[in-house]
Amino acid sequence: MKKILAVVAVVAVFIGGFASWQATQGQGTITSDQAESMMLAAAESDAQRDLYATVAETFPDDYQGFLQDMADLVNAEGGTGQGSAQRGFTLAQNFTANLRADNAHYLANAPYENIAKLRAANTVVLKDLLDTPSICAQYAVNGGASFTMDQLEFLNLDLFAATGTEMFVAIAAGRDTPVEHAEATQADINATLLMWTQQPDVTPDIEASLMSGDPQNPLYCAANISFENFIATSSDPTVQTVTVYLSLLAAGIQID
Repeated sequence: MKKILAVVAVVAVFIGGFASWQATQGQGTITSDQAESMMLAAAESDAQRDLYATVAETFPDDYQGFLQDMADLVNAEGGTGQGSAQRGFTLAQNFTANLRADNAHYLANAPYENIAKLRAANTVVLKDLLDTPSICAQYAVNGGASFTMDQLEFLNLDLFAATGTEMFVAIAAGRDTPVEHAEATQADINATLLMWTQQPDVTPDIEASLMSGDPQNPLYCAANISFENFIATSSDPTVQTVTVYLSLLAAGIQID
């Protein structure tokens, strides 16, 4: 169930802009503003542009630092070749992972509405990966931060961008308009699992797969989809309390 909701879309879209700039400008240097223009020009959808806008608005200093780092990479290496692409990928991957890790604690105080949207977006990603069981299991266990550049072709980057947007919106909401949530108890977790097992799509095999935590189980992805959909849409206060708790765990926040 643990999912680290990183954004991979930043990486691929910037690399596209990277190549576009090289093709039209040749040798030279760029500024952070030009690096941003490259990213926006290479964005293939509103979902990706929304992600950039969200990070720029909610974490402006971090965003500007990232743009400068990418500009520095282009200026130092010329931006051509597989090695430069890989270093650009790693730089962008580290940026999103670190930004999330440094601010994930704000999820503890995010309005539940934002938490539910985050879990719903995550469910959409899992459903899209259902036909690639190994990729789906990898995401379910380790999240988007675990993917390599070679695996991007298997991913719908718009869905990852949408998940990233919901993540950063929720974090910013917890920071700027904090609310208090009840602490989840073991009894709450047990009750939530019991309610989930009573859903019509939960067969004994689906239940056993989720409880096993074994990503090699052929039903593991389907079980995660079922559980994610349940907690994202439930109006039960106990389930909502547990959903906040699970969202913190998925973001790497240790809870006593």
